[in-house]
Amino acid sequence: MNERLLRERDAECTALDRALDALVAGSSPFVTVTGEPGTGRSALLRRASGRATARDVRVLTARAVPAESGYPLGVAHGLVGGLDPAPALPRSGPVGAGLLHEWCRAVLDAARTGPVLLVVDDLHWADDESRQWLQMLLRRRSEAPIGLLVALNGTHDGLGWATAPTAPSDVVLRTGPLSADAVRAVVTTEYGMLPDRVFAVLARRTTGGNPAVLAATLARLDRSESPTAAAVPELVRCAATARRDHVAGVLDGLPAALVDALRAAAVCGTEMAPVRERIGGTGPSTGGGTRAALAATGLVRGTDPELPADGTVTDAVLAGIDPERRRALFASAAGLAARAGLPEDRIARALLAAPALGEPWAAELLHRVATRHRAGNRHADAADVAERALQEPVPEQLRGALMVELALSRAHSAPGTAARVLARITLDTDLAASTHGARAVDLLLSDGEVGAARRALNIAVRRCPEDAPTRADLLSLSRLTDELGFEERAALRGPVGTAVAESDDGGPVARGTTAWALVLRCQDRDRATRLARAALAGPVGAAPAMPQVMAALTLDAAGCRGEAVDTMHHLLLEITRDRPVPPAVLAVSALVGLRAGDLDGARRDLRAAGDAPVSSDGADPLAGAARVLLHLAESDHAAAAAAAFAHPVAGRERPGSALLEYARGRVRAAEGRHREAIEMFMGCGRLLLDRGRVNPVLAQWRSAAATSLQACGTHAAARRMADDEHRLAVRWGAPGPIAVAEAALAGLDGDPTGTGGPERDGVRRAVRP
Repeated sequence: MNERLLRERDAECTALDRALDALVAGSSPFVTVTGEPGTGRSALLRRASGRATARDVRVLTARAVPAESGYPLGVAHGLVGGLDPAPALPRSGPVGAGLLHEWCRAVLDAARTGPVLLVVDDLHWADDESRQWLQMLLRRRSEAPIGLLVALNGTHDGLGWATAPTAPSDVVLRTGPLSADAVRAVVTTEYGMLPDRVFAVLARRTTGGNPAVLAATLARLDRSESPTAAAVPELVRCAATARRDHVAGVLDGLPAALVDALRAAAVCGTEMAPVRERIGGTGPSTGGGTRAALAATGLVRGTDPELPADGTVTDAVLAGIDPERRRALFASAAGLAARAGLPEDRIARALLAAPALGEPWAAELLHRVATRHRAGNRHADAADVAERALQEPVPEQLRGALMVELALSRAHSAPGTAARVLARITLDTDLAASTHGARAVDLLLSDGEVGAARRALNIAVRRCPEDAPTRADLLSLSRLTDELGFEERAALRGPVGTAVAESDDGGPVARGTTAWALVLRCQDRDRATRLARAALAGPVGAAPAMPQVMAALTLDAAGCRGEAVDTMHHLLLEITRDRPVPPAVLAVSALVGLRAGDLDGARRDLRAAGDAPVSSDGADPLAGAARVLLHLAESDHAAAAAAAFAHPVAGRERPGSALLEYARGRVRAAEGRHREAIEMFMGCGRLLLDRGRVNPVLAQWRSAAATSLQACGTHAAARRMADDEHRLAVRWGAPGPIAVAEAALAGLDGDPTGTGGPERDGVRRAVRP
């Protein structure tokens, strides 16, 4: 152990040997060894004592300990106790100068018969009387060959005399951390083999080159495993444990003033450094002695002696504070920083590691910072700050906004977590006082989390008072949730709870919802168009997104395809400001583009949908359907088949499930597998008709089924299906569905067998998206 601690200490050993030579020659050298704890000071003292004894020098040793620093002359008595006879301690009363002189004479008398070396380890813990006696002995050392060798760490006051040489033979030696080469040599000695470079580098980095920490780390390692890269995880773990123990030991031995300064530094860090002095730390008015003492602990950074060296030091310093005191320190520092006008971003970074302050202003500050982070696309930082803000007492009017901020930030990396946060908004916020409940439901719907949206709405509708202004939007969103396909229907109360509201005077949410309900039921195309335009009339982004998306889809269904394409473009841009555009919304945009003949735009939207975070319910069926229909439009039947059956059928209640069944049927029909196609077309129809969705603009499943039925020889059924679609298309009145239905009928009339002929082109037109 002593050899390991003396590694790279050749210069210090040489200096000590010269001092010993001088003592044996009749001089009285004074040598001080100083340095950070654990850097080998005691090892140097033990080596010097052993070599002095070997040269017939009388060695008197003592070690100061904290527990005895209050006992007068405790260290001095440990030294003179080695004399024969040993001076007696005073029985009681204060220690006078006469006693100190008497003890000096005892040592000088012994030195006159042969050189004497006094060795004191950890002098910084010595009692005041012993320090006074040692200084008195130094002043009289010219009377006899007396050597004094002491070790201290420089963290305590009143020891300037020990580090200020006054004679040519006086020496101050400073120990420091080991170099990378020395660490490698120590590891080689311990293992009997050269370590891998990565092992050696990390051994130096994780222990800081401190010999004591390195020794403790190596003692914990399993020597049966070679010092290679495979042993690095265990090395890091053992070094962390050794480092924590070392830091705790150093802290236990520091004066209270230095501990307070370290605590203030740990609380403020770099972010709130300007207020560090105000809570007991160092600052512009701090003397150089305090700064030097902090540096001597080895617990602060070499480049900034007022900051903890690393997270281990910070954790250990803060762990020693009572929780309430710790909270008060952070609250005081953050409050001072805010009043001093420090940037809020810096204060927020400091508070991330702080306990809850119990201050409402902290939540408000953190909310502002989280909002700025998200606006700057720093989504992970925004989420961390928002989560930290929720640990504070959040004002009721701010809670919903803060939870939405957290959900939007998490949506980029953890959509499942974002959905859970959104689902809790209707439970944890005041729904009557803010619109955040409706915003949360809207975000869940646009993310495809229809089940979570329904559950959240069930809570919201129960909790929201009948006369609350926000209730109408919640009820409209509840109806939209039903219309989007979830199997559970809500028992709604209020004027917007009916299937299609009679009044057009509602807000954007109600108008967008009603417009889409009219589309689904194939009712009043003109009114649906008017309501859709009214829902989109306000500023983009002012209303919840999903009613506006459905309003754009209504315009597409009504035949206003150019207007629908432009509207979806603006909606996508607005959603992108907040979060990744959900796959379902991108799929709607792709379908609108596909029906308008913009295949490039559809491809772009579907590529983005493929890159977007996946819903907790799995792949989005609407995006899958749009992808299949795009490949069919491109006449790429192999790609269409691969996309159609890439995922098992799941979550049939999700938006787009019916359209995906239709698209799969199209693939099977193109392959000539008409019976399978009929089953899929009819499955699409069952999903739609079960909820009263009769409009052929949603999917031309009847025309497609008629074509396959005709191919199978079921002519009467094919005619009924085609006639039914034509009747509904005429009832809706949009040119597109009518043209498709007429083309289907023409195809049946021109090719009664459904097996070929020029008239087949009419059938192909009948099943275009």
